[in-house]
Amino acid sequence: MIFVTTGTQLPFDRLLRMMDDIYHSLGGEEILVQSFRGKYVPVNFDTVDFLHPDDFKKVINEARVIVAHAGIGTIMTAMNLRKPIVIVTRDSALGEHRNDHQKATAEHLARRCSLFVATSAEEMLAGIREMPIPSPLPSTPSPELVTAITEILERH
Repeated sequence: MIFVTTGTQLPFDRLLRMMDDIYHSLGGEEILVQSFRGKYVPVNFDTVDFLHPDDFKKVINEARVIVAHAGIGTIMTAMNLRKPIVIVTRDSALGEHRNDHQKATAEHLARRCSLFVATSAEEMLAGIREMPIPSPLPSTPSPELVTAITEILERH
């Protein structure tokens, strides 16, 4: 089963369109989609608006692969459960978010933890077909993170 989530705070029509575009290439594999309501109505699959956190974790645990927006909660849950995850970031230039923090988060984690970041339907399909299990989350923060947080705290 492929679990797709756009989060519960903002619509993400572009991600849903991408899934619709590749649906027939997935060979009939079951798709479960949790999506905040947007303007786009998928043609090839249904969506649910919300999953209780316990159900969300259960679905991730049962999924073969997760396709998601770059929400840190979803990413961390997938990584903690060692589930392959394909990330599609919201783009502020397209009006999908107020800034591009999701791009920065996804790029950083892709380098460190074996996440796959897709920018097109074709890349999404490749990620779904070939995505390896992500590296586990480090048990301690990186020195760079500690330094950055320390610098911010010392300025305030």
